[in-house]
Amino acid sequence: MKTLTTKDVPAAYSEALSLQNKRAYPQAIRMYDQILKAAPRVPEVHYQLGRIYLIGHQLAKSLHHFQIAASLKPAEPAIWIALADTIKTLSDKDETEKFRKAIAKSGLDRRQVVQLQDAVDLRGRSKIELGSLPP
Repeated sequence: MKTLTTKDVPAAYSEALSLQNKRAYPQAIRMYDQILKAAPRVPEVHYQLGRIYLIGHQLAKSLHHFQIAASLKPAEPAIWIALADTIKTLSDKDETEKFRKAIAKSGLDRRQVVQLQDAVDLRGRSKIELGSLPP
């Protein structure tokens, strides 16, 4: 595969997205990696890599790419939703706390912030899983 330039990025992104939609994930990952070599600060590429790694249950890689995407495009709700899903799957208290702090500074409206903070709140899991039991 030839080295991409920034001019090649839009066409390469379209090709990678097409591969991803065909579930040709290894090829899509290779294409996205090539794009990141030419343009490392494209949040959409990090977001798509996060999605692929989440599908493949590679949670650490998914988390990494979603976090980068969120830092590059903090006002994009779709990125935060995907990041929340990954963190909830991880059930990691430290990552949950980092998420809660980061999203508070994201620029999303307050309602979205609260909903997403609640979505990853590990303290609420037992209530959902156990139902309401008498004391």
